[in-house]
Amino acid sequence: GKELYGQKKCGLCHMIGGAGGKAGPNLSHVGTKRAKAWIVKQLTDPKKVNPKSKMPKTTATPGEIEVIAQYLSTLR
Repeated sequence: GKELYGQKKCGLCHMIGGAGGKAGPNLSHVGTKRAKAWIVKQLTDPKKVNPKSKMPKTTATPGEIEVIAQYLSTLR
């Protein structure tokens, strides 16, 4: 998951543990705030979760989204 997060360039906008961008929310502790199912929905179609979201749709496959969401859900 961490590797895919890097490959899909999520860190350009999101920060984890002090590394990454600041355009999107800090994901360092996202696993304490959001369930994996919510993360999957957010990654799949951000505008459906929040119409005001600036996050673009991901280029990740559904399987890759599952792996990234699993990784993000472990961040506490």
